[in-house]
Amino acid sequence: MNARRRQLLAAALAGAGVISATAEADAAAAGDDDARILGEIHDELRGIRNAYFEVPREVQRIRDAQNTFLRATGKYPESIEVGTQYWDVVYDWLRKFPQPAEAPQLANGRYILRFGFTTLVLRPEVPADFLGNPQDRQ
Repeated sequence: MNARRRQLLAAALAGAGVISATAEADAAAAGDDDARILGEIHDELRGIRNAYFEVPREVQRIRDAQNTFLRATGKYPESIEVGTQYWDVVYDWLRKFPQPAEAPQLANGRYILRFGFTTLVLRPEVPADFLGNPQDRQ
């Protein structure tokens, strides 16, 4: 494998997070067009990775509540009541990553949505940014 191919492969793997960025730095030190192009590829791959793995703040706050409940009780909560802001973000996030996003309406008129091992219960009458306490069946 010639040196240019080795540099291209090393930079692509570094951009994907497979190997360290030192190989890319070596290629950049060469100061040729290939190094510039590799740097652009690396930046684009980093942007794609960040966009794909970015977790919305609302989703992270629900996960934090689930994990706190899990540490305290040894199990995930049965339900968490949420406002429309949390509901919309979680619904969109579930659809973005192919996961079931069914939201049936219960007999009492409440909508529910499964999020992991917990059921989110929509409370439209509360502020949009409402996040209730995790609950277990009584």
